[in-house]
Amino acid sequence: FNPNNKQYKVLNSWGNYNLGTTEYRVFTLGTRKWRRVHGGPAFFAQRESICIGGIIFFRSWTTLGTNGGLAVLVSFDVQTESFRVINLPRGAPYNVATSSLIQLKGRLIIADYQIDSEGYCLWVVEDYWNEIWTQHYVFFPLCLKKTITGHNVIVSGSIDTGEIIMAPQCLSAPFTPFYVYYCNLSRGHFISVKIFGLPDYDAFDTSSNNVAITNYVENILPLS
Repeated sequence: FNPNNKQYKVLNSWGNYNLGTTEYRVFTLGTRKWRRVHGGPAFFAQRESICIGGIIFFRSWTTLGTNGGLAVLVSFDVQTESFRVINLPRGAPYNVATSSLIQLKGRLIIADYQIDSEGYCLWVVEDYWNEIWTQHYVFFPLCLKKTITGHNVIVSGSIDTGEIIMAPQCLSAPFTPFYVYYCNLSRGHFISVKIFGLPDYDAFDTSSNNVAITNYVENILPLS
């Protein structure tokens, strides 16, 4: 979303393993076709993204395939349709299976939630243009460790009040409560909320067990 002209766009990429190239296309909401955009890096984009202030961020491998490649952060300006490659700091997570991209108060954060059972680590982009990062640790209070441990809790996003949301990746097993956790970084407060009415984990239909959390609800508009 470009806040300057209120325009919505969708960015997609296709990697060609044989040619070692990547093709990027943009779909502008209100039009009827995809447009090819040039200048994008020939990287293998991981299937994640987040848009902050009119800029789309996603992590990529520098080669088409993970063997021998480095992980970098790629940004795409929705208004100018230009790309930029940003180096990840040493030690920052690169795997989407153990970390996630979120935004908090307009800043991009890579949340690493697989360090240990004591808490998680946040890598915050303090200065986008100068590529300045800071690292912060968030430790779970003792009262929450029992409910968090063993439930594969991940950092799911944030809300406008400045709180980070944590939730299990999958539905809970039968007779096991489902919790969502809110973390206020400035105050160091944690709040756990028990959610009722969700279906139980279905071992025979694993595709229906995934949980997704957003901080807003919009109308669904078909693009066809």
